Amino acid sequence: MGSNSVANTKDVVLVTGFGPFGEHKINASWESVKLLPGTDIEKELGIQLVTVEIPVEYSYVQQNIPSLWDVYKPQVDS
Repeated sequence: MGSNSVANTKDVVLVTGFGPFGEHKINASWESVKLLPGTDIEKELGIQLVTVEIPVEYSYVQQNIPSLWDVYKPQVDS
């Protein structure tokens, strides 16, 4: 995973991908996201990258995604 510490002043970019579901043993969204820490994206963009695999469950998303936002306080621009 990317750097999961929040003890720095860089903007945090939180990227999630879904895990396996049903009869699908691999979820392409997580397969893509998990490649990001192996790149130079943090250095190139001057960010702190946080990657998290989340289960494909509505209740998990509803209960845990807000906590991820509270913990990592990702940068959001509109």
